[in-house]
Amino acid sequence: MYMVFFFNDTATTEIYTLSLHDALPICFDIITAIDMQKEINKRFAWCDCLIMSAAISDYRPKRYISGKLKKKKSQISLKLVRNPDILEILGRRKRDKILVGFALETDKLIQNAKSKLKRKNLDLIIANRKSSNMNPFGKNKITGYIINKQ
Repeated sequence: MYMVFFFNDTATTEIYTLSLHDALPICFDIITAIDMQKEINKRFAWCDCLIMSAAISDYRPKRYISGKLKKKKSQISLKLVRNPDILEILGRRKRDKILVGFALETDKLIQNAKSKLKRKNLDLIIANRKSSNMNPFGKNKITGYIINKQ
């Protein structure tokens, strides 16, 4: 997960990158989606353009255990809760900021990307296809579509 913030005061442009813990040499201490949301909220007021490449995770465990979960004879069930959709929340309060998101889809690529663009109030979305013979992860070159509001 990488996000780029652009701050522009007409004389200079500063670019900040937030990433998952240890993903880049320079990063903030972000491990969870909640951590990411807190860091973005601290900086969003000064942001001119925000580019978010992917959600950390759509879900998280409902209960966190700091130690080891010991093995038992019976099965366990893991209860998950939705993480906040950070980009959608920011889209509701963006005002004149430029928001860019990504859509990785397995089917109905353009239709689903346009739906996400509208639902999250984005200015641009980059749509990529994920299939058995097309996987954008870890690639230096990918094929996609850039879709704007119009």
